[in-house]
This record gives sequence, structure tokens and C-alpha cells, in this order.
Amino acid sequence: MNTNYPQNIYIVDDDDSVRKSLKRLLEIGGFEIHTFDSAFNLLSNITTDTVGCLILDVKLPDMGGD
Repeated sequence: MNTNYPQNIYIVDDDDSVRKSLKRLLEIGGFEIHTFDSAFNLLSNITTDTVGCLILDVKLPDMGGD
């Protein structure tokens, strides 16, 4: 794993059990996990300088990917 960059993963899902399960699984791999229950919450907590991987539920009720 390249440690020169932050190992942040951002999870956006409206299902609490999915967020918790993914967070537990990925924390075992040494990642720093940030979870959000909506796209709006994610967007209000990140900046244009935020670096990381995004795992996104594309069927969110407030702002989906379709």
C-alpha cells in the first residue's frame, strides 16, 4: 500500500447496516473510513482538496446516480 497519500475511503449509503458493514471490513485493511447517510452530508463535509476513494450507493433518495 502506498503510504504517501491518505488512505481515506468515503462511504455514502442510506442503509445504516451497509455503512457499518463496509466500514468494519475496510478498517481491517487499515483504511480510514468516513461514512455518510446522504450525498448532501458528504458534500457538506468535504472540500476540493479532499483525497480518497468514494463508495457510493447510486440509488439514494435525495441525490442518486441515475
